[in-house]
Amino acid sequence: VLAQDLVGGKLNVYNWADYIGPTTLKNFTHEF
Repeated sequence: VLAQDLVGGKLNVYNWADYIGPTTLKNFTHEF
């Protein structure tokens, strides 16, 4: 179950990154 949660979490992160888009990603990295 834990392994499935980790895999699901990775998929959610990838989907979240695609949803946010490259523009917000650049702004996020620019802050740091």
